[in-house]
Amino acid sequence: VKGTRTWPNGDRYAGMFKHGMQEGEGTFESAEEGWVYSGHWLQNRMNGIGRVRWPNGIEYNGQWKDSIREGKGKLTWSDGSCYDGEFQHNCIEGKGKKVLPDGSWFEGQFHDSELEGHGTFHWPDGTEFEGLWHNSEIVGPGCHRFPNGTMITGVFENHGATGEGTKKWANGCVYTGTLQNNSIFKYGVFQWPDGRRYIGQFQDEMMHGEGMLCWHDDHGVCR
Repeated sequence: VKGTRTWPNGDRYAGMFKHGMQEGEGTFESAEEGWVYSGHWLQNRMNGIGRVRWPNGIEYNGQWKDSIREGKGKLTWSDGSCYDGEFQHNCIEGKGKKVLPDGSWFEGQFHDSELEGHGTFHWPDGTEFEGLWHNSEIVGPGCHRFPNGTMITGVFENHGATGEGTKKWANGCVYTGTLQNNSIFKYGVFQWPDGRRYIGQFQDEMMHGEGMLCWHDDHGVCR
C-alpha cells in the first residue's frame, strides 16, 4: 500500500507500507537534521539499497541493514572526495577505493575509515606506494615508485625505507644494502648496467670509505 506518514516533529515518510509499517520503496525526510533517505525499507528500517543526502553535502548510495550502512556503497563528500567499497557497522571497513580532492587515490584495505593493511596509494605526480599501512601511515614492507623511474623496495617507516632494501634507477643501476629514509646508507652493493659492481661503504649516497670495485669481465679489481 502506498501512502504518507508525518510525525509531530515534522519528519515525513512517503512510500510503500505493509501491515502499517514502512516496507518497500520510500522516502524519509528528517525535519530536524535535514537529511533525506530514498530507497528500500523493511519493517520501518532502512534495508537494502538506498541513498542518503545530508545538508552538508555528504551523500551515501549503497547497501543498508537495520538503518546503518552495511555492505557495499559509495560515500561522497562536499569537497569532491569519495569512497567506493565496503562498509561495516556504519563505518568504512574492508576493501575499497578512496579518491581525494587533489586527484590522489588509494585502493586497498580500510579499518575504521583509516588506511589499514595492504594497499596502493597514487599521488597526482605519478608517485605510488604499494605495501602495508597502519592508521593511514606507511609502515612495513612495500615498494615506492617515482615518476623519474626510481623504485625503492624495503621496509618503510615514516614514509621512508629504512634498513635492508633495494633501490633501482631508470638507467639500470641497482643498489642493494642499507637504506635510511630512502637514501643509500653506510654499506651495500651498487651495480651498473655494464656489469661493474662496487661493494663497500657509502656516505650521502656516494661511494665513500672502504670498498671494492669489480669489473664484469674479471680483468681487474680495484680495492
